[in-house]
Amino acid sequence: FLFGNGEVVKSFDIPINNDTLDELDETVNITLSNQSPGVFLTPNASAVMTIIDNDAPPVISIEDVSHEEGNLGTNQFSFRVSLSTASGLPASVDYITTQGTATASSDYATVGGTVNFAPGETLKNVLVTVIGDLTPELNETFTVDLSNNVNATFGDNQALGTIVDDDNPGKFSFAFAPY
Repeated sequence: FLFGNGEVVKSFDIPINNDTLDELDETVNITLSNQSPGVFLTPNASAVMTIIDNDAPPVISIEDVSHEEGNLGTNQFSFRVSLSTASGLPASVDYITTQGTATASSDYATVGGTVNFAPGETLKNVLVTVIGDLTPELNETFTVDLSNNVNATFGDNQALGTIVDDDNPGKFSFAFAPY
């Protein structure tokens, strides 16, 4: 900067690149140096510029799953948990299964925990074990409920798990007996 006679204040612009990434506020340290002869800088000729993040946090959602139960053994239902956009911050959400018309322990295994997204990640899966059987029955349901979101807002925070019955109800037959 060149100061003219009598000038005591100068200003300058620092361009800021806008982005869409939710992140912490950022700082830039600015220090003046290499003064001209006869110009004296104060011992702390510096300033801190704070760039305030103006981006919305991502939206977190979970998708419904509908699948056949299987006959024997177990089957994994994979529920997609996603962020609407990548974030510069770690995000997390708790999940737990809730009984509907399906019975915990006999139709599916209850699960709960936390889904963690590292910065930049947008997709995770929650696995629920469904227990197969040979009993003809109606389709049954349970939910996977999301709560305690961190660094994300809720879109759809409940997924419906539909266990589609794949068992043959059997056949009924009869014959006429002669008189």
